[in-house]
Amino acid sequence: MSINIKKIVTLAVFSVVFIILLIQFTTQKSAFFNVLVNINLAYFVIAICIIIISPPINALRWYFVIKITGHKENVFTLLRIIISTWPLSIIPGRLGDFARAVP
Repeated sequence: MSINIKKIVTLAVFSVVFIILLIQFTTQKSAFFNVLVNINLAYFVIAICIIIISPPINALRWYFVIKITGHKENVFTLLRIIISTWPLSIIPGRLGDFARAVP
């Protein structure tokens, strides 16, 4: 599995620009930054840690479910599938679950 740095950087730049535009046009900047300044750092760190470990735990869960059914799949392949469909999970109706089910 090769990592294409150019694609990752491009995606990161577009993501940052999208988030900045989203904040710019949909929020009251003073209220938004007030919330950021008053955030409880301990809860923020806990939330980030949970976000980071969630995809590997889900990949392991799917690995064991698939193993029970008699199929063999690599954990890293499952992690790649989960991470690639993860952004779709925030859409109403959990479109990410549907995207994982479609080959």
